[in-house]
Amino acid sequence: MPRHLYASVSAQVRDLLRLAVPVIVARAGMMTMALADTVFVGRYGVADLGYLTIGNAAITTVIVASFGLLMGTLVMSATAFGAGNFAECGRVWRRSLPYALLVGAGCAGLGLLAEPFLLLTGQAPGLAHEGAKVAVILALGAPFLMVYIACAYFLEGIKRPVPGMIIMLFANLLNIALNWIFVFGNLGAPALGAAGSAWATTIGRAAALAAIVIYIWNMAGHPKFALRSPLPNGWWRDWPQWRAQRRLGFAQGASNSIEAGAFNAMALMAGLLGVVPLAAFGMLFNLIALAFMLPLGLGAATAVRVGVAHGSDDQRGVAAAGWSGLGMCIVMLGAVSLIFWFFPYQIAGLYSSVPILLVTATPMIAFSSYLIIADGVQAVMSNALRGLGDGWMPAGMHLLSYVGIMVPLGWLLAMPMGRGVMGLVEAVLIASLVSAAMLTGRFYTLARLS
Repeated sequence: MPRHLYASVSAQVRDLLRLAVPVIVARAGMMTMALADTVFVGRYGVADLGYLTIGNAAITTVIVASFGLLMGTLVMSATAFGAGNFAECGRVWRRSLPYALLVGAGCAGLGLLAEPFLLLTGQAPGLAHEGAKVAVILALGAPFLMVYIACAYFLEGIKRPVPGMIIMLFANLLNIALNWIFVFGNLGAPALGAAGSAWATTIGRAAALAAIVIYIWNMAGHPKFALRSPLPNGWWRDWPQWRAQRRLGFAQGASNSIEAGAFNAMALMAGLLGVVPLAAFGMLFNLIALAFMLPLGLGAATAVRVGVAHGSDDQRGVAAAGWSGLGMCIVMLGAVSLIFWFFPYQIAGLYSSVPILLVTATPMIAFSSYLIIADGVQAVMSNALRGLGDGWMPAGMHLLSYVGIMVPLGWLLAMPMGRGVMGLVEAVLIASLVSAAMLTGRFYTLARLS
């Protein structure tokens, strides 16, 4: 490789990792809270692991869709930062706070409908009732989570992701301690099982919110970002001025809800197959989601770098930011896939010691070594497109891949063709490959035109 090309690639990788590593750790921190919940509840009992899985399926679509509604905060603050308009970065943050609170309140309201929703999908009444307890507790913490996400997106957009990472690490430690107390009933607390893990997560999210707001309000350089200055026309009158910020969020929210809803539909299908397939799918879904934090963090960093380059009118920078994010995603997830392939039984053993559950989950974990790479590629490429302000086309591609292909194919493989829960995993792989191919082609086209 010529020296100048090597230096250029090295610079791209260093800049990507400097931003991506804290974001990955922060995103992974959100997922490891769910991992801790799953591990503690799995050790508590197989039935409660099923309650946790089905409860998460009832509320996760709404929460993940809401993450997308706030994506405009990241993209617009990054674009303003790239253009050197630091006061506008602060205005983006201030606009996002009441909006995030409103979105969180909507999540909480929908979460109260978890039990009738689960019954409507054909779940057994006992499973629906216990799963709904988990969903309602998580929904009550949604306003805390949404405002925290808006704050974290702002910090990532101005290339200060480290504080969010540190705060999420401390929130995880708190969540682990609270799981130990509430799931098993230590220190005089009642043993709440799956519901106890949901309380641990909700309290951890509230603590993370308090910490990140305090940091932003007092961070170095806050006058430059006008963080304490009111919006020029007030929040309500300023509403039309940030239509682009909301519009980006609507597109990302639609895309997130499509993907999360489709994946949760698979979990609901697993519930129809029985408690053991449901618990095994819950374990696998948790592992895939944990691995997904790598491309999610890389995708957020890629969106910031693409947005900064786009705001600076740097066409080569746009292409370099997108392709370096894709390459790093393949390298990182390739390493993770090897772990999944060679140690599936040991990984399953981290969740449970029940033999039938281990036998069911082990081949699923080994097979998932293929799909996490395809899933990661589509995540990074969709974020790269959003850095360019392209919101609705990725949403349409997700609709085709995950609703048009994955859900009906999953039902066909799992039910009529008798593939069971493994058929659901095979459908996820096929849909992710289709999504990755379409999104990569779309970025290639737009990067040449930007």
